[in-house]
Amino acid sequence: MSDPTPSARQLLPTGEARARRLRWRRTKDGASRWVIGAAGIGVVIALATIFIYLFSEVMPLLRDATVELEQTYPAPGVADSDTVHIAADPHLAAPSRFSRSGEVTFFNPTDGSVRARFQLPLPDGVTVTSFATAELRTGLFAYGLSDGSALVGRLKYEITYPDDQRHVEPYIEYPFGEAPVVLDDNLSALAAVAVQEGPTGISLAGVTLDNRLLLARYTTRVSFMTGATEVTRTGYALPRAPGAVQWLLIDITAHNLFAAGRDGRVTYYDISTPDQAQIRETRRLLRDPAAELTALNFLLGGVSLIAGGSDGSVAQWMPVRDPDNLYHLTHIRDFKPHGAAVTAVQPEYSRKGFVTAAANGE
Repeated sequence: MSDPTPSARQLLPTGEARARRLRWRRTKDGASRWVIGAAGIGVVIALATIFIYLFSEVMPLLRDATVELEQTYPAPGVADSDTVHIAADPHLAAPSRFSRSGEVTFFNPTDGSVRARFQLPLPDGVTVTSFATAELRTGLFAYGLSDGSALVGRLKYEITYPDDQRHVEPYIEYPFGEAPVVLDDNLSALAAVAVQEGPTGISLAGVTLDNRLLLARYTTRVSFMTGATEVTRTGYALPRAPGAVQWLLIDITAHNLFAAGRDGRVTYYDISTPDQAQIRETRRLLRDPAAELTALNFLLGGVSLIAGGSDGSVAQWMPVRDPDNLYHLTHIRDFKPHGAAVTAVQPEYSRKGFVTAAANGE
């Protein structure tokens, strides 16, 4: 073969140029290997870090819950009055203690120092006979009184940011005004009371000392001329429950009412049409026939019931629809029992969890 022409030789790189290009290619290949390798290792590290984070978040769910004592102090507020309820606010800054004398005390959870104190406007000569709260997120509460009336209030919290620091200022609002609303026209004391805010307004139920079961729906309107709150009440008498009633609970739909006694029986009422209210069924919530019902409360959402017994048992019940589209109160599950009678059941504010307390301090 003949030698390339001089013009062709000028188009080909020289040996030195080819060597330089080869060195540059090797440099790029080496750099690419290191960069791609480092990226791969970075992906592996990122995935491992995500796994460690998820593992750290899930592990606490697999452990048993524990309670550690951090601080003790006397009950804030009136010392010689029984505590009927203690509530933690959603900001964990101003929990409250409700006393039987009608005083509500907001305090600092870390040391018990009083933040604010309110004496509810109870009428003279009237005593507190029962107490109830609505679904936690509504903040509603009701004091049942000895004259057949109930004082309804709502916990409220004003949040400000002075000097860029959050400040929670608690106060009490009265949706019906400061005067109690009548539940029993016969002026009989309310042995048990229930309150709930639903789509039709605020529902209030009560059991009198002679075991009459009453329900009232209240709607409010603010007069544009006087600014006063006008309350409209519609009252209903419900069928009597079989046995003495210790607990009354209204769900958030205001369609269902549960009346339970210490004998462990709960009566399930359909109050979707109050003037035609009827008993759906009566069930026993405890497996042990000798046990008494000692605590009863809704979980968040007002559907599931958590029942605690004198035998330490803790069980979940809820209405379940059958093939005929009828609801029946159904046992869902049992939880690990306490070693003594259950004294309290309290749901979480924003989740479906709950805490129980027993007479032996568990």
